[in-house]
Amino acid sequence: MVTGAPEQTNGAAMTGAGGSPRAIAERLLATVDPAAWQLTGKAAAFRIAITGTSIVFDASAASVGQAFEQLAFAVEARIAFERAHAMLAAAPTAGPLPLWLVSGSDVLARWLSWSGSGKALRKTLRLSDALGQAPVSGHLARRARRELGQHAARIRVRQGVAVAEAIELAERPVSVAVLGDRACIRIDVAAFPDTLLGALQQDSGRNAPRSLSEIVDHPFIAAADLKLAGVNHDGAAVVFEVESHQAPLAPVPKEAWAVLPRDADPAYPWRPTAREIREHDRLVEAGRRLVGGPA
Repeated sequence: MVTGAPEQTNGAAMTGAGGSPRAIAERLLATVDPAAWQLTGKAAAFRIAITGTSIVFDASAASVGQAFEQLAFAVEARIAFERAHAMLAAAPTAGPLPLWLVSGSDVLARWLSWSGSGKALRKTLRLSDALGQAPVSGHLARRARRELGQHAARIRVRQGVAVAEAIELAERPVSVAVLGDRACIRIDVAAFPDTLLGALQQDSGRNAPRSLSEIVDHPFIAAADLKLAGVNHDGAAVVFEVESHQAPLAPVPKEAWAVLPRDADPAYPWRPTAREIREHDRLVEAGRRLVGGPA
């Protein structure tokens, strides 16, 4: 068993398609904490335990290329976890995990601040190095309590990315925001004139976008100064798409930025960099070629 710093089997030859399958796997593992994985077996048939999963490599099996891909994903999950942990250590935060460890639509960030819901989301956040979860996961499912002026909200956090699956903005008419890669507000209306819809669709392409508050009367829409990016009918509803971009849900402290690579992604600071992902892809391709699989 190898735990921690790996044996450098054929280490000098581990470039391009050189070395053994195990040597290439060790090159991938070299970018994460040695205590985070275990490797057992020989050069061509071995098993790696990492991020709560076990990956089997057998050079004689057709699935070995898939095993290299799975290992790359696991290593990238572990990198994200380790970076998030280092950011926290550099900028300690009292209480639950901070929102700057989670990225999402800037419209969601504005809604969390406007509604005071950031603390509730923070309470659900957990650090994890598991595949499909790392570095941060959570789930806010809040029921409507209209007597208290509280609307329903459902926000999912996976792999450090928050998606607002449904945020109820109003009960009459039913108005719901869905905030992911795109930011949309769906409003159920009995009738919406086609002439007005056409005019708004033309407006959405102009250089100076129209403020959605000119069309929809809602305090959050006005406070956030949302800009119209598109509008369409969807059954009995009108869907307004507003301008948005992905970013951390709160400003990242300079101390946390200081522990990251210079080429860290501003939208997802804890993720492996594009340079690191290219290197992982190169090693996966090398592993496939080494055992005669497709590149």
